[in-house]
Amino acid sequence: MKILDSQRLFSSKEINIELAKIATPTGKIFEQLFIDPIRNGVAAVVIKKGKIILIKTKRVLWHKPTWEIPGGWIKEGELALSAIRRKVEDETGFKVLDIKRIGNTFPDISMNKKEKFYFFIEVGERIQDFNRDIIESVSTFNIKQIKNLINTGNIIDERTITGLTLAENKGYI
Repeated sequence: MKILDSQRLFSSKEINIELAKIATPTGKIFEQLFIDPIRNGVAAVVIKKGKIILIKTKRVLWHKPTWEIPGGWIKEGELALSAIRRKVEDETGFKVLDIKRIGNTFPDISMNKKEKFYFFIEVGERIQDFNRDIIESVSTFNIKQIKNLINTGNIIDERTITGLTLAENKGYI
C-alpha cells in the first residue's frame, strides 16, 4: 500500500485529522481518514485491598454513565510512569504505592499511531479528593461485579476492557 496524497483537515494541540488517498498493490485507490492524537496515553487497573477501583467519568459526548479504569494522555516530556501516577492520584484520590507495566496497545492501527501503555497499580490511603470536575464517582468492585458490569453494558470502553483483560492474563486479577 502506498499513500499517494495526504491533506490535513484539522489540527490542534491535542489531535491531527488527515485524509489520505491510498493505492493498493492491485491498483485500487481509496480514501482513508487518519485521526491521530498528538500524544500517547496511559491507563491502569487499580487495586485497593484486593478490590478493583473504577471511576465514573463525566462525559460531554456520551450521556450514559459507565464505569472505567483511570487513564489519559501523557503530557509533553512526561514519562508514562509519571503520567499514570498523576492520573490515578487525580482521578481516584488514592496514593499510588506500586506500579507494574502489563502491556501496551495501538487503539486502531489503521487510523492512528499512538500507543496506550497499561499498568497494574496498588494504592494505599486517600491523599486527596478525586477530581470532581471530571469524575462523578469512585468505587471498588470484586471480579464478579466487574464481569456483571461488562455483561450489563455498564463497562463498554475499549480502554477498560483491554486493561482488565491484560491484568487478568498476567494473573493480577
